[in-house]
Amino acid sequence: MLKITRFSILAIFAGIQTHVGAAEVNLLPNGDFSAANQIAGWNAATIGHVLWVAEDADNNSGSGSIELDMDENNPTTPVTSACFTVVPGAAYSFSGQGRMLTSTFGLQVTCDAYADAVCTQAQYITTLSYLGLQALGNSWAPLATASGSLPADAHSVQCNLAAEVSPSNAFTAVRVDNIYFKSAQPATPVRLQSFKVD
Repeated sequence: MLKITRFSILAIFAGIQTHVGAAEVNLLPNGDFSAANQIAGWNAATIGHVLWVAEDADNNSGSGSIELDMDENNPTTPVTSACFTVVPGAAYSFSGQGRMLTSTFGLQVTCDAYADAVCTQAQYITTLSYLGLQALGNSWAPLATASGSLPADAHSVQCNLAAEVSPSNAFTAVRVDNIYFKSAQPATPVRLQSFKVD
């Protein structure tokens, strides 16, 4: 008599990196500030001085950018992205676009690596190669690109935007768009099904 037994195997490839052609993808969530998501996932240290605007660096009517406003009482406006997982030791690059609405001291982009998967401060490893304060004009321009390799024990990353202004300026603002962090796509568990025939 033929007996068919069905069983499932959950294959978690421990120690095996499943990169397809080692392709790099943008892992940073909502770096294009679309009209649907606006600034969702970005946390501002100074409430009321960070907002979404409909102006898009690529003139996309369905998207926009993030604006960081500063004055003499709030000379620095830091904004932090959502946390995202990464592949330990993988190559990375990050950059974006920006423009100043008025004269300002500069814009800085940094990304921090963490040993856990949820970017907890206790697990903080290091600040990755960062984009120092950059002077921008009134037109959209690409930022410099930072690149390197993630630490061998890095499992998550969080990026930060910060604009600074001299206290002598009464008000200034910077708009940022198309922020990206490109690296290898983390592998996901694969569920296989198998059939055994007795």
